[in-house]
Amino acid sequence: MRLILAGGGKMGEAFLAGLLRSRTVEPEAVLVVEVDPARRTYLNRTFSGIQTADNLPERKICADFDLLLVAVKPADLPEILDSARVRVPPSVVILSIAAGVTISSIKRRLGKDYKIVRAMPNLGATVGAGVSAYAVDEHVSEEEKAKARQVLEAIGPTIDVPENKLDAVTALSGSGPAYVFLLAEAMESAGKKLGLSREETAVLVPHTLLGAGLLLVERGSSAPGGRSAREWREAVTSKGGTTEAALEVLRNRNFVEAVEEAIEAAAKRAAHLDPLASSEAKN
Repeated sequence: MRLILAGGGKMGEAFLAGLLRSRTVEPEAVLVVEVDPARRTYLNRTFSGIQTADNLPERKICADFDLLLVAVKPADLPEILDSARVRVPPSVVILSIAAGVTISSIKRRLGKDYKIVRAMPNLGATVGAGVSAYAVDEHVSEEEKAKARQVLEAIGPTIDVPENKLDAVTALSGSGPAYVFLLAEAMESAGKKLGLSREETAVLVPHTLLGAGLLLVERGSSAPGGRSAREWREAVTSKGGTTEAALEVLRNRNFVEAVEEAIEAAAKRAAHLDPLASSEAKN
């Protein structure tokens, strides 16, 4: 596979590291387009053998690549797509990870002949523990779909969903790390109130969350004979014990309902994030 990566920021770097580590692509088959010269220098030093540039190359060079992974900031998306319309032929699959930007919106910007894959990875990608969901344009072949999936799987597990579910994915797993961080903050604060030091909570809290996450991944409902989140909760909750006392408070404060409402609010916001739509409205 030959790949152009547009955007060499933290998420772009995460994909680059995963792709090279998994040997999905070889360094010499990657071109990173990054406008920041200091960032280009960093990427060249970190990932020996890759190519970098400040803009997409001319059309005949772009035609030699299989896929363009668009990992720029939302504000930069209109500019990179306008450049792609001129320089990247429709034979190159466009893989966008821009939250809230629909396949139809991208095609309006590029042209109806372009093949689009829309994906939603999350922050875990930066430590090799991401998760993604993706949807494909009807013009994407099975072979092209498989290549796009390979790219996404370089940073973690990946699922294929209808596009109308991607806003829900954005709300659940895209924004999900922030919910866990807020829980971690609350746990750290509670620990300090109970007399634990900052250094002590800094060890106890993240490893508690990590252990619980690993149990859900390795022995959860997706594993043969595994337990669901509810079953794990019930298994660790002894009648009259400390865990039951804590969970009773959370139930009384409508913890589950609050989380559900929060994720619903994120999904509604995701449906109105499209910078291409706002750009078209201005024009």
